[in-house]
Amino acid sequence: CKRTVLEKVLILKPRLDVMFKKGPVPQERGPIEPIRVHWEKFVDKLAFNEESKGNNVHVLELPNWQFTPELIDAIQPTKTYIPHKQAHQFPVPECYGPRYYMQMVFPWLFQIGKQGWGPDASVWPIRPEEGHPDVYPTLAQRNIKGESKFPQPGRDKAFDHKGYVFFPCQIPHDETIRFHSNVSVAEALTETIDYCKERDIELIIKGHPVNPGSMTELREIGKDYLWADDVNINTLLHQCSVCVMVNSGVGMEAILHGKPVVVHGDSDYASVVYNVSAELPFSTCMDCAMADRPDLVRYRDFINTYHDTMFDSR
Repeated sequence: CKRTVLEKVLILKPRLDVMFKKGPVPQERGPIEPIRVHWEKFVDKLAFNEESKGNNVHVLELPNWQFTPELIDAIQPTKTYIPHKQAHQFPVPECYGPRYYMQMVFPWLFQIGKQGWGPDASVWPIRPEEGHPDVYPTLAQRNIKGESKFPQPGRDKAFDHKGYVFFPCQIPHDETIRFHSNVSVAEALTETIDYCKERDIELIIKGHPVNPGSMTELREIGKDYLWADDVNINTLLHQCSVCVMVNSGVGMEAILHGKPVVVHGDSDYASVVYNVSAELPFSTCMDCAMADRPDLVRYRDFINTYHDTMFDSR
């Protein structure tokens, strides 16, 4: 590795009209999904910030799966921004200044870290602190209006259930499951069903809206329970007693609804929820959560702290 005197910044920008995973790459550009527009804004703002420091900035756009460590080695930057990857997946020599970036549950926020995002970020676990800008009311209002990271049905549908356990499903092969949990979504759902059955508690399940086809095994496991795919996730969170998941971003939205959260795996919000572990088994976490009234001040401080550690692309 050779270092230059000036900062030579390389920003890898994924082409946003094609899949991030390996797939076809048409010559003509297609439309960009609304949730991916934030990636465009992130790269533009990041490039502007680096140029404002006097750095020499090069934005390289390719389909995400075409980026390689060898490509970076050929360019030899002093700082490199790498999308949708972590250091253990995409190792880059320190002399190239790797920074790994990822879109978070609030889609205009991106996390940048030298080792990765979420539990691989140096700031993890993020703990609630006082004194950060108060974004909690604005984010809570967004949920009240029915907004979420992914498209949802309107909140006008009547839904009479209350006081149930809510299990939002994740895509089973998602990287946050593969890298940040030793429990699968199927195992977590099975354990939740067993708990609710034993205590005669209503359980409501919602499939992931982005990849319905990946829900086949989970639907079989939960075939005897109500699947509320046609109900806005904010309605389901508002009317539940406890939300259970495997480190899903829905946990952040449950916090905004002031609900107790029980989570498998390592989550962004681990410091303020019930984390299942060998020392604190699932049934104990659930018993505590069912009897809990969360500390809303601590919730608010956490959301504000979390938001302030991220890169705002707006």
